[in-house]
Amino acid sequence: MEEHGVDKPIWVTEAQFGGLMEKPKDIKKIDELLVKSSVFSLSLGAEKISHVGNWLEFWRSESTQKAYEIMVKKLNRFEKLEVIKQEYVENERDYEGATSLAGIYEFIVENKSVYVIWGNVELPEEIKGKIKVTDIYGNEKIMYAINFTSSDSPVYVEVIDY
Repeated sequence: MEEHGVDKPIWVTEAQFGGLMEKPKDIKKIDELLVKSSVFSLSLGAEKISHVGNWLEFWRSESTQKAYEIMVKKLNRFEKLEVIKQEYVENERDYEGATSLAGIYEFIVENKSVYVIWGNVELPEEIKGKIKVTDIYGNEKIMYAINFTSSDSPVYVEVIDY
């Protein structure tokens, strides 16, 4: 919008999948999509994103709520966001948006880097040594960066020791 002379914040309200009238077949994919689409939206300039937490009671998902809470815990109040790698395709129908294939995003939170990574990517060279890898549900693993393998499921990566 800035390139058109409009300086207004972009807020994404009611971030969700589909119409929410039917329970999705694969909740884990929806949880992953929530994180990917939120990070992708932030990287494109969205200032705020709201998640619909009170879906229809017959298919309310505690795992989706957990994925949202972990994302907020990791990224809330970030001061800076840098896109290191971003691969996506725009879908044929405008209302279907884009599909993110891979991403490496660096968020600066309280003067520390928190990377969000998914897809078939190599770690950037600044990520080395001992790292903490947290999945979208908050499960943590400590490992050496050399042993990290990315997947389609987003993870949070923090360097803990060079």
